[in-house]
Amino acid sequence: MPYRLSLFFFLTLVVGCGLMIGFITSPGAWYAQLVKPAFNPPSWLFAPAWTAIYILIAIAGWLTWQRNHAGWPMKLWWAQLTLNFLWSPVFFSAHRIDLALVVILLLLFIILGFIV
Repeated sequence: MPYRLSLFFFLTLVVGCGLMIGFITSPGAWYAQLVKPAFNPPSWLFAPAWTAIYILIAIAGWLTWQRNHAGWPMKLWWAQLTLNFLWSPVFFSAHRIDLALVVILLLLFIILGFIV
């Protein structure tokens, strides 16, 4: 796959799926009634912040794919992307704070492994 086309693929996949999952599992009344800490960011900040995060995730995946399509770093990247996309349905749709915590902890370990 050509260099620029592969970058476009990664950006489309990650940002597109991330935004789609965000729209499908948008916080509703359940989330609004949760007691949140004072440092909870305002709601309007989530969409631009997550768009930027997803762009960075896509670039990290693309750079990793450029180096080795099938190596462990790429497998870890796919695992973190899967867990990242899984978190919103678990938290916002299923209202499973306990399982969402497990997903976040697994995500943390996968990201640390990816960094190493």
